[in-house]
Amino acid sequence: MKKTILFKNLRKNNKGSALVTVIVSMIFVMALGAALLFSTYMSYKIALSQRRSTEAFYTAESMADDIRFGLQTEATRALTIAYTETMTEYVKTTNTSFDTQTNFANAFEREMLDAKGGSIFSKDGAGCAYNAKALSVYVNIPKGGTFSLGSGGSFEDPDTAIGEVLTFYDVDSKGELRLTKLCLLKLGLRYTREDGYESRIITDITINVPSFSYDDLGSYAIVADKGIIKNSGGESRISGKVYAGSLSISGNGNSLEHNGGDLIVKGTKSDTNGTVCVSKGASFAFGGTSEIGGELWAGELIAEEKGSLKTSGRAYVADDLILGAGGKAELSGSYFGFGSSFSNPNQSSAIIVNGEGASLDISLLNRLSLAGISFIDVFGGELYKDSEGEITPPVPMGESLSVKTNQLAYLVPVECIKNYAGNPFIFDSDEGFNSDYIDMNTVLWEGNPEKTLNSYLAGGKGEIITLYKNIDSETKLVYVFLQFSNQKYANEYFQDYFGAYPDRISEYMKFYLKELSDKADGADINSAGNAFYMKNSGLNEEKLTLVSASDSLWSESLQSRFNMFSSPFSRFVNSEKLNKLSSGKKLEFYDNDHNLVAIVAKGECANSLAGEGLRLIIASGDVEISGNFEGTVLTEGQLTLKGNIKGQPLCEGILEAATKDGAYTLGDFITFGPESDNLWSPERLVYYENWTKN
Repeated sequence: MKKTILFKNLRKNNKGSALVTVIVSMIFVMALGAALLFSTYMSYKIALSQRRSTEAFYTAESMADDIRFGLQTEATRALTIAYTETMTEYVKTTNTSFDTQTNFANAFEREMLDAKGGSIFSKDGAGCAYNAKALSVYVNIPKGGTFSLGSGGSFEDPDTAIGEVLTFYDVDSKGELRLTKLCLLKLGLRYTREDGYESRIITDITINVPSFSYDDLGSYAIVADKGIIKNSGGESRISGKVYAGSLSISGNGNSLEHNGGDLIVKGTKSDTNGTVCVSKGASFAFGGTSEIGGELWAGELIAEEKGSLKTSGRAYVADDLILGAGGKAELSGSYFGFGSSFSNPNQSSAIIVNGEGASLDISLLNRLSLAGISFIDVFGGELYKDSEGEITPPVPMGESLSVKTNQLAYLVPVECIKNYAGNPFIFDSDEGFNSDYIDMNTVLWEGNPEKTLNSYLAGGKGEIITLYKNIDSETKLVYVFLQFSNQKYANEYFQDYFGAYPDRISEYMKFYLKELSDKADGADINSAGNAFYMKNSGLNEEKLTLVSASDSLWSESLQSRFNMFSSPFSRFVNSEKLNKLSSGKKLEFYDNDHNLVAIVAKGECANSLAGEGLRLIIASGDVEISGNFEGTVLTEGQLTLKGNIKGQPLCEGILEAATKDGAYTLGDFITFGPESDNLWSPERLVYYENWTKN
C-alpha cells in the first residue's frame, strides 16, 4: 500500500522538467546551427570548386582557341600565296580552259601541308596526319599550369600524339581532283591547374578551301571609297558588309550602330586614312552579331571630345586606339592591334590615353593582343635634337597600353642630373646640354643588385637623348630622356620603374584616365609592351595591376591580310562604262513590273530613294542617304548617312533591269554579279566541329 502511494507522489512531482526541456531545446538549436554551418561551408566549397573548374575550362578553351587561331594564321598565309600564284598564272596563261579554282585549291593544299616547315601535317600513300607537338607551339600556357595534347580522344605525350586528318576533294570540269577541306580528327587538350583542377576538350578542327572569287556584291551594304560621314540625323544603323576609306561620327545625339557583317575601314584614296573617329558627344557601336560573327578591320580608332566607341566580336587595328578628352571605349570579345614597329608610331599598335576624363572598359574582353608600343609625345609643339632644328625621331616607351603622363617615367631622374633641379628645365646656353651633367651611377631604386642608369643603358641597351623645345629665340626647354635600343630593354626598365613607384604611375594615370576597368576572369592579355588593368581586390578597393610584356604572335600574318584588302568598287562596277556618261548624268533602271530598282550616276547622288524597290545605287561622286534604304550603295566618293541602310542580296534578274528608253541595262555597269557564299573569313576558314568537354 505504501508503494502505491509513493508512485502517486512521484507522478505528482514534476520538478526539473523545465531544465530538461531547455537542455533538449539547446541541443536541438545547436544541432540546427551546426547543420546550417555545415551546409554553408559545403555550399562555399562547392561554389569554390565550380569556380576553379570553370576557370580551368576557360583556360583550356583559350588554349584551344590559340591552336585554332594559329591554324587560321597558316590558312591566311596559304590563301595569300595561293591567290597571288593563281592570279599571276591567270594573267599570263593563254589556256582558255585554265581552272582558277583548281589551281587555287592545289596551291592552298601545298602551302597548308608545308605549314611551319611541314612540321604540322604529313601526307603519304596511307593518308594525311597531324602532329600535336607542332600544334603546341601556338599555345600560350599560364604560369603554374600544365597541359598536354593528344589525338583520337586520348591525351598522349605531344612527342607521340599523331592524329588523323580527313581530306575531302571534288572533281573539276576536266576530271581533276581538287581539295575542298581538311579535318583534324579528335584533337584532345588537357589542362591541369596548379591546384589540381583539370579540364579536357576533344574537338575536330575543319579547314575549308574557299572559293577563289572571294567577294560577293550581294553581301555588301556599302562601298564608300572616300569614307562615311554621320554628323546629323540622330540614330542610324547599318546592317551588312561595309568597305569605307574612313568613318566619322560626330555631334551630340548622333549615333551609328553596325552589325550583321564585316566592317573594313582602310584608306585607299589620298584623302582617306582608314580611321574610325567618334567625337563631339557622338557614339558608335560595332556589333559583330552576324551568323558567322562580324569583324572590324581599321587603320586606327579614335574616341575624343566625349565620343563613345564600343566594339564586340573581333576587332583588328593596324595602328592605335586613341582616347582623347572625355573619350570612352568599351571593348568586348577580342581586340588585336597588329602593328609591330619599334620605330614608326604609325605602324605600331597600342592603346593610348591622350586626353583628360577618358574611360577604358576591357572587362568584357576575352583576349587583348597588342603587337606595338606607345611613343613619347611631349605636350605642345615639336621637339628638336639640336639648335639646328632637326626634328627628333620618336622615342619608344615600354608600354602597349599607356597614358600620356606615363612618359614622365622615361625622363632621366632629377637626382641623376647635376646642376639642375628638374627635368625638363630651362636652358639658355648656346653650347647645348653636356652628357657630363648626367651621373650614370646614382642608385635609382633599391634591389639585388642595385639599379643605376648604367644598369639599363650600358652595353648598347640604350642611350641618353636630349630634346629641345624652343620657348623664344634665346631660351629652350630641355627634356632629357632614356631611349632604349629595343623593346625588351624598354619593357624591363618600365617594369622595374612600376615596381619601385606603383603609386606614382597610378597617379600619372588618374590625371588623364577617369576610369580603367578590371579584366575578365581568364581573359588573356598578350602585348609587346607592358599593359595595365585595375584589379578589384574586394571591399571596393582597386589596385593598378601591371601585365608584363610578352611575345606578340601572328601580327605579321594579320598585317598581310590587312594589306590584301582593297576597295571592291572597281571589281563590282564597270568604271569604263560609268566614266563615259556625261558629268551629272543619272540613269534610273526599272524591272519588268516598272519598279525602280537601281540608280547609276556620274557624279553626286543625293536623297534618291524613290520607291521601296530600290536596291542598288552606283555613283562616281558623293551619295547622301536620308531615309531607310534596303540594298547596296557603291560610291567612289563619300557617303553621308542620315538614315538606315540594310544590305540585301540583289534580286534575281536585276541585271536585266533597263532604263525607260532601253538604251542601257544594269548589267552594262556591273562586272561582278551575285555569287554563292564565300569563305574568306578566318572564322569560316577554320572552325570547330564535334566539340566536347569535361
